[in-house]
Amino acid sequence: LQTDNCPTERLPLHLPQLTDLHMSKNNLSHLIGIRTLGYKTNNSKYFYFTNNRIQSIPPQIKHVNNLYFLNLDYNHLISLPLDIFSITTLHYLYIRNNDFSVTELKAIVDKFNATHPYMNLYYLNKKNFNSKKHD
Repeated sequence: LQTDNCPTERLPLHLPQLTDLHMSKNNLSHLIGIRTLGYKTNNSKYFYFTNNRIQSIPPQIKHVNNLYFLNLDYNHLISLPLDIFSITTLHYLYIRNNDFSVTELKAIVDKFNATHPYMNLYYLNKKNFNSKKHD
């Protein structure tokens, strides 16, 4: 499903077979209801939420079945929920150009290094802490 460049403020809900969702350059401020996307399929999920106004990720993200790719670049995140670290299927996470403090971003990177050594983590902060981690 692709809804890029729309004035959409909310996620579509109750799409049980969804595997790919592109919602870049919209007006999303949250991802409430994300657990209702793709819940009836075991296929890998690819979610693109770049260039929105997302300020937080709900803990329910851990209930997204087989989340493999998540792009949250260019939003307004200041933290990630602890639940995201329990998603063992997550292999790609993009969190570049958000509002993380240097301390918070370092903590996120360290935690993912410990919990997801195989993951490709792309991060670049507006506050001059940048890098890319991948194995």
